[in-house]
Amino acid sequence: MNPVSAVAGPAGLATVVRREQSERELRRVQTAVDGWFTERRDAMDGDRFPFADLHMTRLAALETVLHEALDALASALVEVRVDPGRDRAAVYRDCQDIDFALVWVYRVFTYYRDKFDQRDDPALCSTLLAADEVVWSCYKWVFGSTALPPGSEIGPAPLAYIDSQYSPATWETAKGAPSALRDASDVRGLERFLETLPIPLLRLPPWSVDAPWWLVFIAHEVGHNIQRELGLIEPFRTAVARAWSDAADDANDRRDRWSAWDVEVFADLSAVALIGPWAIRGLREIVLGPAQDMALPAETYPAPIVRLRLMAGALDELGFDATGVLAGLDPGASTASDDVERDLDEVDDIVRQALGPLDEAGTTLAGICRTPEVTGVLPSAAQKWAESLPSVATSPIGNVPLPRQVVCGTFSAWEQATIMATEAQRTSALDQLSRNGMETLRASGPVGKRAPSVEPSVEGHGTSLAMTLLELGRTRPGVRR
Repeated sequence: MNPVSAVAGPAGLATVVRREQSERELRRVQTAVDGWFTERRDAMDGDRFPFADLHMTRLAALETVLHEALDALASALVEVRVDPGRDRAAVYRDCQDIDFALVWVYRVFTYYRDKFDQRDDPALCSTLLAADEVVWSCYKWVFGSTALPPGSEIGPAPLAYIDSQYSPATWETAKGAPSALRDASDVRGLERFLETLPIPLLRLPPWSVDAPWWLVFIAHEVGHNIQRELGLIEPFRTAVARAWSDAADDANDRRDRWSAWDVEVFADLSAVALIGPWAIRGLREIVLGPAQDMALPAETYPAPIVRLRLMAGALDELGFDATGVLAGLDPGASTASDDVERDLDEVDDIVRQALGPLDEAGTTLAGICRTPEVTGVLPSAAQKWAESLPSVATSPIGNVPLPRQVVCGTFSAWEQATIMATEAQRTSALDQLSRNGMETLRASGPVGKRAPSVEPSVEGHGTSLAMTLLELGRTRPGVRR
């Protein structure tokens, strides 16, 4: 009699067959992962996937992590004993733990895969390739500064993708994992692990598709990556805290209030330092509302009117022309609470401290963003693009600052198109501006390698991922060990 069939029956599969079932699923996931990376490499070699150097580091890191994780799960599966004397339920339990881990490895894989694959989608490709240029223009510009904190090295730039969320955002260390990778009941602890991967992401909203003028928001989002990469989260918080004298009775309360917002404040001020008034003109379009709404702070942001006033103050302090950036908004006319009115009163002191030295080496936001170089060139360059892009696309000789100049010019041209007399005129003008802006942005970046100065180390991450997931499987709801 076949020994497998002899132990099979209504209580479940034979132990060896149950393990074979998990082995089959493991091979399926391995094949899917290997096939996708092979396809990506072939596409890069054949120039079908543009800007290979910009994405190669992230792809290599992801491939290493996933292969390590799958190898670790394969080893765990080999160790599942299926000898005739072993309890069948125990074999099922061990295989279920591995199956659970496999599901989540596959989920991590598909989450990142889908972000890269958007560049193969004709509906999204132009927007994302233009976004790639703006991201690199902001990121590489900063890491080309001679005023960075000692020991700073450029890491992987964030990967832009389109998501069905209203606002732009980044996901990286100190930010919660995206909902697509988070389930409080199943993967508690996975979020902290994924934050350690050198694969930063930058989410763009769907309303930025075919609307290159909205790519001005990238400057804010890259600011988050800059702050993390340069280790400036705590130094910036400490600097902002100096806006209140220790002798003040409520100094600690005020510091606590602003410490909830300081990461977003850094990103706002970084955007001003990188693209000047366009950071404010863009933000104004997505936060503008009734006075009472403009005076409502959020968990991680000051009230919109405070954000705008803060950025306008920084604009002036950094040497840009701040004329008209608030577009007639009167902070004093907002229906603000006493706390928000106090926030507005403190803006000048906060700007002064935030733009001052952040460490003993004298690091400043203007220094790392090379703002004196920006103020001297950006306004006139953006004006040139604002005048030409409504009628013609160009293929300029690319360089690092150029995509920021083009995107600011595109935004200015958008503002002009929106005040045309008729809907037909506006529609025609915006369609043309979309095509010209996208095409020009895609050609505006520098030629050559776009990679970190030091390849990030991910050795051991995949094994840790597999072990984390196995432990989560053993302790998931409904499983008692």
